[in-house]
Amino acid sequence: MKNKKYLSIDKKNFNSFFFIIDNDLKIIYTNRYAQSITNYNKSELKGKKIIELISSSEIKDIRKVFRNLIKEKYTYTSFETKLSTKNGKLIPIKISISLRPWKDKKAILVTAERLSKQTVSKKELKSTKELKPKLNNRQMRLLIRAVEKSRDLIIISDEYGKVLYANPASFEKHEAKKEDYLYQNVFKWFAPYELERAEKVREETIRKGFVKNKEFDIISMSGETLTVEMSAVSLKDNQGNLLGFAAILRDISKRKQIEKKLKDVLFEQEIINKTI
Repeated sequence: MKNKKYLSIDKKNFNSFFFIIDNDLKIIYTNRYAQSITNYNKSELKGKKIIELISSSEIKDIRKVFRNLIKEKYTYTSFETKLSTKNGKLIPIKISISLRPWKDKKAILVTAERLSKQTVSKKELKSTKELKPKLNNRQMRLLIRAVEKSRDLIIISDEYGKVLYANPASFEKHEAKKEDYLYQNVFKWFAPYELERAEKVREETIRKGFVKNKEFDIISMSGETLTVEMSAVSLKDNQGNLLGFAAILRDISKRKQIEKKLKDVLFEQEIINKTI
């Protein structure tokens, strides 16, 4: 398979993954990376309770966290725990959980990040450094000003989707604090029903080098759904190794609302014309 190398994963360098679970804490959906790190396949994970993947010594506390989350609509929280894999290995992780819309009901989005001894690894520091453009001081100042003042969301992430940079508009649209945004996985902000398609778009970006005008629904901290139009490029070093992604997202929610109203009016007019 030509693109097989883009779909494989190095477990040693693996960072972020996610689950979608119901109110009974059973897994509804998970991504390929979660399957890789837990050593369970998709069918084994589906229907499994998320707490079965948590270290037995911490299950009692984790139950309380999920119980409190379900009571508070769109509450967001994060904490550190240990993931228990199929072969019994315990892996330190940081979990972020939030209540999200899912197929006309509510589900819990769980994003997890593998923890290392250092919060920011040498590899991440190197990647961030390589992402910096080689510009003179004046060009750099103008570029930074343009990005910071842009009303579009501008986000740079590493190869696993962890946010390395986001402009002020990104925090504003998501109604998030900087510390709740940086170093979080970008999948956390997608509507759960968009996650599978978002993964396919990520693979397309790696394969083609860019994507343009892809529409997605994203969700703010307060639970508001926004429709955005996204264009993205993959960022690589001189040897062609993937460093990360740069994306621009434009809020087109109002435009979509106007389009819907127009369609409704045309539909009503068509019915009237048929009855005359």
